[in-house]
Amino acid sequence: MKKDTVNKKFVFEIKLKLKEGILDPQGNVTYDILKKLNYPVEQVNFDKSIRLTINESNLQRANEIAEEIASNVLVNPVLEYYQIFQIQEE
Repeated sequence: MKKDTVNKKFVFEIKLKLKEGILDPQGNVTYDILKKLNYPVEQVNFDKSIRLTINESNLQRANEIAEEIASNVLVNPVLEYYQIFQIQEE
């Protein structure tokens, strides 16, 4: 008799950041505005943050799925790199 596997919910945050040398027009415009307003900023970058909730029986498999989604669907490897963080388990 096959045991029923109990799936848990694993919540991941995937952060996408532009690679060094890639222009960030939104960051540049925001930087210019903040400097004109006399804020002491040195740099402004806009990154993306994506939150995924994955239903899976174990953390290892959930991590594999998050990695697959990030590398195959979410990131543009020419322009961006990514980091994955597990932020919750239910």
